[in-house]
Amino acid sequence: MSDTIWVRRKSYVGTDASGDDFDHTLFCKNSDELDVLAESLGMRKLSDFFDTTDYQYNMSDDDLPETWIAENEK
Repeated sequence: MSDTIWVRRKSYVGTDASGDDFDHTLFCKNSDELDVLAESLGMRKLSDFFDTTDYQYNMSDDDLPETWIAENEK
């Protein structure tokens, strides 16, 4: 299992350039440093946008109902 962040520019939505075929794992690898930078600039942290609900569901030792993802997604 791997982590990545998919970035879509709002200005590209609905255009031929709306796809995202770039690897954005560098955001995950550097999220701690980017969070520090964001805080120093008074901006929202990148990690605030991470949603690990699916990961938590699949890695849980508990037998969670399928509705758990929708009830806990970020």
